[in-house]
Amino acid sequence: MDNSPPPLKEFVDDAGALVVGGTPTSLLGRLYQRWWEQKQQEVWNELLSALERGEVDEQRLRTHPDFPTILVKYVAAARDGAARRNLRVMSEAIANMAHRHVLSADEFSKYADLLSRMTRDQMFVAGRLATLLIEYVGHADLNGVDMTKEDHRRREDNRDKAAEALYDELVPKEFATSNDLAGVLHQLVGHGLCFYADRRHYPTPILIELHALADLAKAAKRPT
Repeated sequence: MDNSPPPLKEFVDDAGALVVGGTPTSLLGRLYQRWWEQKQQEVWNELLSALERGEVDEQRLRTHPDFPTILVKYVAAARDGAARRNLRVMSEAIANMAHRHVLSADEFSKYADLLSRMTRDQMFVAGRLATLLIEYVGHADLNGVDMTKEDHRRREDNRDKAAEALYDELVPKEFATSNDLAGVLHQLVGHGLCFYADRRHYPTPILIELHALADLAKAAKRPT
Protein backbone atom coordinates (compact mmCIF):
# COMPACT_ATOMS: atom_id res chain seq x y z
CA MET A 1 0.00 0.00 0.00
CA ASP A 2 1.37 3.41 -1.01
CA ASN A 3 1.37 5.67 2.08
CA SER A 4 3.21 8.54 0.44
CA PRO A 5 1.43 11.92 0.55
CA PRO A 6 -0.41 13.06 -2.59
CA PRO A 7 1.26 15.46 -5.04
CA LEU A 8 1.51 19.06 -3.85
CA LYS A 9 -0.86 20.24 -6.62
CA GLU A 10 -3.60 18.08 -5.11
CA PHE A 11 -3.07 19.78 -1.77
CA VAL A 12 -3.57 23.17 -3.43
CA ASP A 13 -6.69 22.02 -5.30
CA ASP A 14 -8.22 20.52 -2.16
CA ALA A 15 -7.51 23.67 -0.18
CA GLY A 16 -9.22 25.67 -2.92
CA ALA A 17 -12.29 23.46 -2.78
CA LEU A 18 -12.38 23.81 0.99
CA VAL A 19 -12.30 27.62 1.07
CA VAL A 20 -14.65 28.17 -1.88
CA GLY A 21 -17.19 25.36 -1.56
CA GLY A 22 -20.42 24.94 -3.50
CA THR A 23 -21.18 24.76 -7.19
CA PRO A 24 -22.07 27.91 -9.16
CA THR A 25 -25.66 27.89 -10.44
CA SER A 26 -26.11 31.49 -11.59
CA LEU A 27 -24.37 33.66 -14.16
CA LEU A 28 -22.52 35.47 -11.37
CA GLY A 29 -21.57 32.14 -9.90
CA ARG A 30 -20.19 30.93 -13.21
CA LEU A 31 -18.22 34.16 -13.65
CA TYR A 32 -16.88 33.79 -10.16
CA GLN A 33 -15.95 30.18 -10.83
CA ARG A 34 -14.07 31.21 -13.96
CA TRP A 35 -12.25 33.90 -11.99
CA TRP A 36 -11.46 31.43 -9.24
CA GLU A 37 -10.04 28.87 -11.65
CA GLN A 38 -7.64 31.53 -12.93
CA LYS A 39 -6.85 32.65 -9.40
CA GLN A 40 -6.15 29.12 -8.26
CA GLN A 41 -3.67 28.75 -11.09
CA GLU A 42 -1.91 31.86 -9.80
CA VAL A 43 -1.88 30.32 -6.32
CA TRP A 44 -0.22 27.19 -7.64
CA ASN A 45 2.27 28.98 -9.93
CA GLU A 46 3.44 31.39 -7.24
CA LEU A 47 3.82 28.67 -4.62
CA LEU A 48 5.68 26.34 -6.97
CA SER A 49 7.99 29.13 -8.12
CA ALA A 50 8.78 30.15 -4.53
CA LEU A 51 9.49 26.57 -3.48
CA GLU A 52 11.85 26.11 -6.43
CA ARG A 53 13.71 29.35 -5.69
CA GLY A 54 13.97 28.44 -2.02
CA GLU A 55 15.12 24.88 -2.81
CA VAL A 56 12.42 23.50 -0.52
CA ASP A 57 11.93 19.73 -0.28
CA GLU A 58 8.32 19.18 -1.34
CA GLN A 59 8.17 15.80 0.38
CA ARG A 60 9.13 17.34 3.71
CA LEU A 61 6.72 20.23 3.19
CA ARG A 62 3.75 17.97 2.39
CA THR A 63 4.33 15.93 5.54
CA HIS A 64 4.75 18.96 7.83
CA PRO A 65 1.91 18.90 10.38
CA ASP A 66 1.20 22.63 10.02
CA PHE A 67 1.29 22.74 6.24
CA PRO A 68 -2.46 22.10 5.66
CA THR A 69 -3.38 25.00 7.98
CA ILE A 70 -0.86 27.29 6.31
CA LEU A 71 -1.99 26.29 2.82
CA VAL A 72 -5.66 26.93 3.57
CA LYS A 73 -4.82 30.39 4.90
CA TYR A 74 -2.79 31.10 1.77
CA VAL A 75 -5.55 29.90 -0.57
CA ALA A 76 -8.19 31.78 1.44
CA ALA A 77 -6.26 35.01 0.82
CA ALA A 78 -6.63 34.37 -2.92
CA ARG A 79 -10.34 33.67 -2.49
CA ASP A 80 -10.70 37.00 -0.70
CA GLY A 81 -9.15 38.85 -3.64
CA ALA A 82 -5.45 39.12 -2.78
CA ALA A 83 -3.50 40.42 -5.78
CA ARG A 84 -0.90 38.21 -7.43
CA ARG A 85 1.94 40.24 -5.89
CA ASN A 86 0.45 39.53 -2.44
CA LEU A 87 0.30 35.83 -3.21
CA ARG A 88 3.92 36.05 -4.36
CA VAL A 89 5.20 37.42 -1.04
CA MET A 90 3.02 35.02 0.93
CA SER A 91 4.41 32.03 -0.98
CA GLU A 92 7.91 33.43 -0.61
CA ALA A 93 7.41 33.64 3.15
CA ILE A 94 6.20 30.01 3.24
CA ALA A 95 9.20 28.85 1.22
CA ASN A 96 11.74 30.76 3.31
CA MET A 97 10.25 29.58 6.59
CA ALA A 98 10.32 26.00 5.30
CA HIS A 99 13.90 26.38 4.05
CA ARG A 100 14.98 27.62 7.49
CA HIS A 101 13.01 24.87 9.25
CA VAL A 102 10.94 27.43 11.19
CA LEU A 103 7.62 26.79 9.45
CA SER A 104 4.67 26.92 11.83
CA ALA A 105 1.02 27.90 11.56
CA ASP A 106 1.33 30.41 14.40
CA GLU A 107 4.31 32.17 12.85
CA PHE A 108 2.78 32.26 9.38
CA SER A 109 -0.49 33.65 10.77
CA LYS A 110 1.47 36.54 12.23
CA TYR A 111 2.47 37.61 8.72
CA ALA A 112 -0.25 36.24 6.44
CA ASP A 113 -2.97 38.83 7.09
CA LEU A 114 -0.50 41.69 6.65
CA LEU A 115 0.95 40.30 3.43
CA SER A 116 -2.44 39.47 1.93
CA ARG A 117 -3.90 42.98 2.21
CA MET A 118 -0.97 45.33 1.60
CA THR A 119 -1.34 47.63 -1.40
CA ARG A 120 1.41 47.95 -3.98
CA ASP A 121 2.54 51.30 -2.56
CA GLN A 122 2.55 50.00 1.00
CA MET A 123 4.56 46.94 0.00
CA PHE A 124 7.08 48.95 -1.99
CA VAL A 125 7.63 51.60 0.68
CA ALA A 126 7.85 49.03 3.46
CA GLY A 127 10.43 47.05 1.53
CA ARG A 128 12.57 50.06 0.74
CA LEU A 129 12.42 51.38 4.31
CA ALA A 130 13.54 48.04 5.73
CA THR A 131 16.32 47.76 3.14
CA LEU A 132 17.64 51.24 3.89
CA LEU A 133 17.57 50.65 7.63
CA ILE A 134 19.70 47.53 7.27
CA GLU A 135 22.06 49.31 4.85
CA TYR A 136 22.59 52.24 7.22
CA VAL A 137 22.45 50.46 10.58
CA GLY A 138 23.59 46.94 9.72
CA HIS A 139 22.26 43.60 10.93
CA ALA A 140 24.66 43.43 13.87
CA ASP A 141 23.57 46.75 15.37
CA LEU A 142 19.88 46.41 14.54
CA ASN A 143 19.04 44.55 17.74
CA GLY A 144 22.38 44.97 19.43
CA VAL A 145 22.72 44.29 23.14
CA ASP A 146 25.40 45.44 25.57
CA MET A 147 25.93 48.54 23.45
CA THR A 148 27.89 51.47 24.77
CA LYS A 149 26.35 54.93 24.80
CA GLU A 150 28.45 55.79 21.77
CA ASP A 151 27.25 52.67 19.93
CA HIS A 152 23.66 53.52 20.76
CA ARG A 153 24.08 57.11 19.60
CA ARG A 154 25.63 55.95 16.31
CA ARG A 155 22.81 53.49 15.73
CA GLU A 156 20.18 56.17 16.32
CA ASP A 157 21.98 58.57 13.97
CA ASN A 158 22.14 55.93 11.24
CA ARG A 159 18.49 55.06 11.78
CA ASP A 160 17.61 58.73 11.23
CA LYS A 161 19.70 58.80 8.06
CA ALA A 162 17.84 55.75 6.74
CA ALA A 163 14.48 57.43 7.38
CA GLU A 164 15.63 60.57 5.56
CA ALA A 165 17.16 58.58 2.71
CA LEU A 166 13.76 57.09 1.95
CA TYR A 167 12.42 60.52 1.00
CA ASP A 168 15.52 61.34 -1.03
CA GLU A 169 15.13 58.09 -2.97
CA LEU A 170 11.38 58.05 -3.57
CA VAL A 171 10.41 61.73 -3.96
CA PRO A 172 9.73 62.72 -6.70
CA LYS A 173 10.81 59.55 -8.53
CA GLU A 174 8.03 57.34 -7.13
CA PHE A 175 5.84 59.83 -5.26
CA ALA A 176 5.09 63.34 -6.46
CA THR A 177 5.36 64.98 -3.04
CA SER A 178 6.63 64.23 0.46
CA ASN A 179 3.05 64.30 1.67
CA ASP A 180 2.15 61.47 -0.72
CA LEU A 181 4.94 59.31 0.69
CA ALA A 182 4.09 60.29 4.26
CA GLY A 183 0.50 59.18 3.65
CA VAL A 184 1.66 55.66 2.74
CA LEU A 185 3.98 55.57 5.75
CA HIS A 186 1.09 56.52 8.03
CA GLN A 187 -0.89 53.62 6.55
CA LEU A 188 1.99 51.32 7.48
CA VAL A 189 1.78 52.66 11.03
CA GLY A 190 -1.80 51.41 11.06
CA HIS A 191 -0.58 47.97 9.99
CA GLY A 192 1.97 47.90 12.80
CA LEU A 193 4.88 47.92 10.35
CA CYS A 194 6.14 51.41 11.17
CA PHE A 195 6.10 53.79 14.09
CA TYR A 196 6.30 57.57 14.05
CA ALA A 197 8.67 59.47 16.32
CA ASP A 198 10.58 62.75 16.12
CA ARG A 199 8.83 63.56 12.81
CA ARG A 200 10.22 60.44 11.17
CA HIS A 201 8.91 56.97 10.33
CA TYR A 202 10.87 53.93 11.45
CA PRO A 203 10.26 50.22 10.77
CA THR A 204 9.01 48.00 13.56
CA PRO A 205 10.63 44.62 14.36
CA ILE A 206 7.86 42.74 12.53
CA LEU A 207 8.67 44.63 9.31
CA ILE A 208 12.31 43.60 9.64
CA GLU A 209 11.14 40.00 10.12
CA LEU A 210 8.94 40.24 7.03
CA HIS A 211 11.80 41.73 5.05
CA ALA A 212 13.91 38.67 5.90
CA LEU A 213 11.19 36.36 4.58
CA ALA A 214 10.05 38.14 1.41
CA ASP A 215 11.34 40.82 -0.94
CA LEU A 216 8.46 43.26 -0.59
CA ALA A 217 9.92 46.02 -2.76
CA LYS A 218 10.74 43.65 -5.62
CA ALA A 219 7.25 42.12 -5.59
CA ALA A 220 5.69 45.59 -5.70
CA LYS A 221 8.02 47.11 -8.29
CA ARG A 222 6.14 48.66 -11.17
CA PRO A 223 6.94 47.28 -14.62
CA THR A 224 9.24 49.53 -16.62
